[in-house]
Amino acid sequence: MSYQDGQRAGAEPVASDALEDQVTQLAQAERDLLDSTLNGIVGLLTDVLGLVSVAAYGRTQRVETLVNHLSTAVGRPVPWDLALAAKLSQLVYVVVHDELEGGAGAHAAEVAAGLLVNIPRMDRVASIIGHQHDPGPVGEGQDVQHWPNQAVSAEILRLAVAFDGLTVAGASPREAHGLIAGSPTPPPRMLLDALSALHLDALALVEASVTVRQLAPGMHLANDVVTTSGLKLAAAGTMLNGAMIGRIRSFKARVGVPEPIEVRVPETRMHQLESSGQAGAGAG
Repeated sequence: MSYQDGQRAGAEPVASDALEDQVTQLAQAERDLLDSTLNGIVGLLTDVLGLVSVAAYGRTQRVETLVNHLSTAVGRPVPWDLALAAKLSQLVYVVVHDELEGGAGAHAAEVAAGLLVNIPRMDRVASIIGHQHDPGPVGEGQDVQHWPNQAVSAEILRLAVAFDGLTVAGASPREAHGLIAGSPTPPPRMLLDALSALHLDALALVEASVTVRQLAPGMHLANDVVTTSGLKLAAAGTMLNGAMIGRIRSFKARVGVPEPIEVRVPETRMHQLESSGQAGAGAG
């Protein structure tokens, strides 16, 4: 073998490593692009839901909050499929938005799952949504750490949706907890305990009266927000985000929104509002 041949032979692994790195970087870039595209589409769908059904949009936000809390409380970061299932669990009300107050939960979940099941990478999300009204796996015990991941996700979503439905219907958090715990198919004790801990957090919210300009992400609406003509823009219980605040401000500028708006905020946030003289408060 000549000196030149030896040089070329020695250079081949270096070139191969560089090519492999480029392929890895391209693959990661493609995954990032797909994730961004998927998240953008999901965001668009939830925004459309907010335009079509204010009640379903508010429920989606509350369910998301509950799911995040429950999943974290049992020691498992929220997996991507459960996070998307929480965001899309009320998607069906884009097309059957009159059913939200009709108690057709199981049917709605089945329809929502059917809308998603044939979309690439969404089969697991569809499965979680479709089984959100089914009890957990029989014989698996009370420790959800030993359950299959999909079963844990579906059970967390089931508990979040059930709890939200009861509180929206007028039950207090403690009453809702008792009704769920005493049901024929109660969730595991680990999840019920996590839900109890959330009650304490909810009790720390206090009421405040703010203007449209003072609305901020994280505030919970104490009452429906409507325009001067009576159009409902956001339902009581909705946790405000940037998109919803932008919508309210837009309607305020165009057709008018009565003020003040009653909200519920964490006590720490309330102290900040009071110190700046921005809000009036009442007992939570």
